[in-house]
Amino acid sequence: MSVVSVIQKDFKIFAAVTAVSVASMLVVLPLLFLPALKANFKLSGKLRAKKADLEKISGNIKNYGTMENDVKNLNAELKEKKEKLFWEMGIGGFLNEFTQMASGLPIEFVSITPQAPLNPGKQEESVQDALSSYKEVPISVELKGDYASLIKFLSKIEGADKSITVKKLDIASDAQNIFKHTIRMTLTIFSKTG
Repeated sequence: MSVVSVIQKDFKIFAAVTAVSVASMLVVLPLLFLPALKANFKLSGKLRAKKADLEKISGNIKNYGTMENDVKNLNAELKEKKEKLFWEMGIGGFLNEFTQMASGLPIEFVSITPQAPLNPGKQEESVQDALSSYKEVPISVELKGDYASLIKFLSKIEGADKSITVKKLDIASDAQNIFKHTIRMTLTIFSKTG
C-alpha cells in the first residue's frame, strides 16, 4: 500500500465521518433549539404588541393637555348653557324681561297667562334628580301688532339671555285693519322652583 492510497482511504473515512457528523448536527441541533426558537418567536410577538400599546399610550399622554383644555371649555360651555336655560327669578323675572323685549315696538299686549307647570313624565332617576328643582312653565300670550313688529319681537325672543321656546304661534288679521294682526303664542320657560 502506498502512502497516497492510505491518505485517500483516511480522507474517505474522514469525509464520511464529517458528513455523518454534519448531518446528525443538522438534525439534532434544530431539535434541541426548536423550543427556544418557538419561545423567541412568542416573545418577539409580545414585544411588538407591547410596543404598539406603548405608542398608543404615549399618543394619549401627548394629547392629555389638549383633552384637559377641551374638558375645561366644555364645562364652561355647559355652565353658560345651564345659566341660559333656567329663569332664576321665576315668572316675575320672566314677565319683566318679556315686556322689556317688546318696548320700542308698536305691540300691544292683550294677555299674558302663565299656566300650570308641565309634568316632566317618567324619566330616569338621575334625570329626575337633576330636574327636580326646575319646572317647565307654559305661558299663553296674546298681542296685537303689525307683521314687521312681530318679526322683530320674535328675533328678540330668540336672542334672549334665557331660554324661551315658542311652542305654538297663531296669526290672525284684524277685520277692520289688515295691517294689524292678533297674535297668539304658547311659550315655555324653565323656572327654578326653590
